[in-house]
Amino acid sequence: MRYTTSSHSHRHQHCMLWSKVAYIAVPILLLALIICTSFTNRHTLSSIFTRHKASQEKQFNGVVKSKEPRITSPPSGYAVPILCYHDFRDDGEHMRWVTPPKRFEAHLQMLNALGFKFLTMSEAVEIMRGRWDKPIPKRPVVITIDDGFRSAYKIAYPLLSKHGAKATLFIYTNAVGRFGLSWGQLKEMVQSGRIEVASHTVTHTNPNSLKKRLSPDDYRERLVYEFIASKRLLEHKLGVKVNGLAYTCGIVDSVAMEIARAAGYKWAVTIAPKPFTPHTNPYRIPRYGVSNSTTVLVLRKWLTSKTFAFAQLSHPMNCKVSH
Repeated sequence: MRYTTSSHSHRHQHCMLWSKVAYIAVPILLLALIICTSFTNRHTLSSIFTRHKASQEKQFNGVVKSKEPRITSPPSGYAVPILCYHDFRDDGEHMRWVTPPKRFEAHLQMLNALGFKFLTMSEAVEIMRGRWDKPIPKRPVVITIDDGFRSAYKIAYPLLSKHGAKATLFIYTNAVGRFGLSWGQLKEMVQSGRIEVASHTVTHTNPNSLKKRLSPDDYRERLVYEFIASKRLLEHKLGVKVNGLAYTCGIVDSVAMEIARAAGYKWAVTIAPKPFTPHTNPYRIPRYGVSNSTTVLVLRKWLTSKTFAFAQLSHPMNCKVSH
């Protein structure tokens, strides 16, 4: 009986001892576990943050690099021939600035065969200003079409599309919807991405005739109206930025250049038988006048000559409009 009581007392004391140990040890172990877990979490979170930050920096650097344009200035001696067409039809053999449709298509075929790259006027200007972020074409060419005759939509536009070409149309706004193109036709061509639209003034009036009958102040005021009103109307109707202007009849003077710049145009073109180069005044860009005698052989001679041999324009352009 004493043995039993003693044994029971021993076990009781043993349990009490382990209870005290557990009472002290468990909190210590829990605290150690918490500290260890906290350290591990901090280390893990720090590692995750570091990796995320590095990933973001890598991604950011990649995005920045991908958005940085590779600006390349045109090489020395670079030149862009700009061709100026007007109307396209078969019955205009006695009209100087009319081109037969088959001949226009032959021009496009020849340009493609010679490896020319078609640009809009604004694209050519960007290259010359050193703002072009694409490979600079070795053999560039620009096709421009003045006045906005319906043949620009019915004949030129389908042929341009067929042969993968672009063009810049110079529109004088009084002709739109009358004997010229409609706003719907212009919008369709602009939305195709093949056609750029620029201004050719409001009324297409010969500047020399304005000078004869107007005072210098009135002449200046008239040019302000012609340049600004046409630009605003084209932008409003077509929802595009109009960057350029074609001087009526190719006639330009210091007053016209000054007003063109002040009106917000980035460039302006005239008529002169020489190419566009980096040294060209952007408000006096020359174009070759394509007439009814510009055969494929004549055009080829212009474009393959090292000096872009003079075209056939040695006199002021006839400014009469056929319609």
